[in-house]
Amino acid sequence: MTRASSLAAQPLQATLAYSAPEQCPNSDAFWSALTSRTRRVTPAELGRSQVLLRVVLQQRGQRILGRLEIIRNNLATEPRYVEAEACTDVLHALALTAALSLDPDALTRPPPPEPEEEEQDVEEPLPPVTFPELPVDAPDAPPSIPINWTSAIGFQLVGAMPVDPLPSWGASGALYFRGERAADLSPTLAIGAAALRSDLFGSDSDTRFTLYVLSAQACPVRGRVGRFEIRPCIGTLLGLLDASGQNISDPESSERIWVSVGGALDFEYALTNSLALQLSIAGHAPVLPQRYLLGKPAEETARTPVFLPWVGLGLGHAL
Repeated sequence: MTRASSLAAQPLQATLAYSAPEQCPNSDAFWSALTSRTRRVTPAELGRSQVLLRVVLQQRGQRILGRLEIIRNNLATEPRYVEAEACTDVLHALALTAALSLDPDALTRPPPPEPEEEEQDVEEPLPPVTFPELPVDAPDAPPSIPINWTSAIGFQLVGAMPVDPLPSWGASGALYFRGERAADLSPTLAIGAAALRSDLFGSDSDTRFTLYVLSAQACPVRGRVGRFEIRPCIGTLLGLLDASGQNISDPESSERIWVSVGGALDFEYALTNSLALQLSIAGHAPVLPQRYLLGKPAEETARTPVFLPWVGLGLGHAL
């Protein structure tokens, strides 16, 4: 047996994110349909998932539309769609598609039914007995959709303008926590830190400004097209804005608290299974406006802007 065929035969642990109308079969029915066609795919143990199957069934008038997306190593396949009148037909078609995508040797037809037991002669049945009607239990609530969390790190070169009119340059680093679930409701959380200086590439000003911040960001959804991904986010920056120079009036060096809130659009392009190119375009509103005065008599030479533009470019790596 070759190494490739040996790897192909190894079990593949998968997590299922399943969503369907109440009248449709539940996630257990999908697992049953999938594992009846391939023995390679098995439900993942806690923290050992290698593949995420995102299956969504939606009512479209009198028909059911099914959607399948397979995610491996942070890369998602193009969504597959199936439409039919019956939920069961859509479920079995998506299970077949998933089985063939993960196991080329999967059965393309359902396994033969179990042989029926031979009929035996029975005595004439007794008259039916009528029982009083019993209350019917309410149907079980639809199953919750699990989230499979992964982590990544990112480093970016950043440019911003924390004081007007002096641009600042520096670097940032962040730790990302990314969830995967059905219907594209896949959140991303990030915490990080950044440092920027106004004189990193030289400056004509007598004053040097340095911004040190911690960042927190939440992206509730994200969209994917092949290797490209976009995330709308909200976030906050908290830290210190330091000003120093010979001509700053009372005092010559000053540290002031920096607090801002805003939004961002994060873009990613997957270069490999674990490495991605990152671009972040953000805008923040400082909560505590600051003014800086120079000379005697003191004159205003810089102030925090009403709107803080922020751009970052770098790389991300899945952990």
